[in-house]
Amino acid sequence: MSYFSTEKKINLSVSAMYTSAVQSLSSSYADVTIFIPSQVPTVVQLASSIGYPTITTASTPASITLEAGWKYLVEFRVKATDTTPLVGENIQYIATDTSNNQISSTGSIAILRDTAYSYTQEKCIFYADASSSAFTFKLRAIKVGGGSGGSLNTSGDAGSTNFRCHLIIKAWR
Repeated sequence: MSYFSTEKKINLSVSAMYTSAVQSLSSSYADVTIFIPSQVPTVVQLASSIGYPTITTASTPASITLEAGWKYLVEFRVKATDTTPLVGENIQYIATDTSNNQISSTGSIAILRDTAYSYTQEKCIFYADASSSAFTFKLRAIKVGGGSGGSLNTSGDAGSTNFRCHLIIKAWR
């Protein structure tokens, strides 16, 4: 029995897209615009054995397009703050197609307070098969619960450096 003729290769590409642009949240779902071209989103190529897909963004609507010829697993993570959070206040975020039909799990994150909070985080994650044509999607977010303020990427720390919402994009052929 020979082990010299067996070769395994992982055909996977991992990229990240992030931005430190700020966006206010409202009490109804709205398009996440922090990844549009005028906000200068950054794409970082992390690791690959097969190259990297092209990822483009557009302003109208605020969308992201994944190159054709790949299959994708996309994870969206947000960072948010609120100046006066209340009990039960949270941010929920989803990925949709360009007609606002939800295509991902609903991500959620509690607004942390000095007292106990009752909400946990779930990932916003989805699979897209762009084997035959490019795949375009949008990100949407809503602020649930009371309180004033509330925005994506605004830092509440002493250094006042903006947070960075990001997408992790795993692709394979």
